[in-house]
Amino acid sequence: KKQKKELASMLKLLKEGKAKDLKAFPLKDDSGKEAVEKAKLAIEKAKAQTQKATTAEAKIAATQAMEAAKEKQRLGRAANNNAMHLYARVPEAEQVKKRIQQWADKISKLELDIKNKDDNKEVALGTSKINYCDPRISVAWCKRCEVPVEKVFPKTLRDKFVWAMPVPPDWEFEALAIGKKKK
Repeated sequence: KKQKKELASMLKLLKEGKAKDLKAFPLKDDSGKEAVEKAKLAIEKAKAQTQKATTAEAKIAATQAMEAAKEKQRLGRAANNNAMHLYARVPEAEQVKKRIQQWADKISKLELDIKNKDDNKEVALGTSKINYCDPRISVAWCKRCEVPVEKVFPKTLRDKFVWAMPVPPDWEFEALAIGKKKK
């Protein structure tokens, strides 16, 4: 959301005609990419150092070098992500509007993904279908509503419930009366 706000302020600068002032208009630089490349080289060097290490001190030094290189790589990637919404040159207002819309779409998609993940966190959809529902009910419903059984049951369950597949579309579940005395 911070990037979207920054893009909106860029659009405002463009509309006011202040885009020529490069200090007021942030542009993308390649420092993040350079940092990632340097970190990759450092990781390769640390791997080589780890392979050559024979003493305990050398192994510790190699491990520390690897951790430092990975931290550099993480920081470089973070810099890339922070500059992802910026432009290499001063853009036109239409380009900024388009980028703002892209970021708004991206934000709404991520928010929806988070909401769906939270909503479905405690739901095991397959478990109840396997353990608690008579498969004949689902098969009869599929036949009645002309829904392919493949949409409801994956192949493994179709193989497991072969005995339930021949039920007619008008089949209804009749539970046994437990605890009732016969007269």
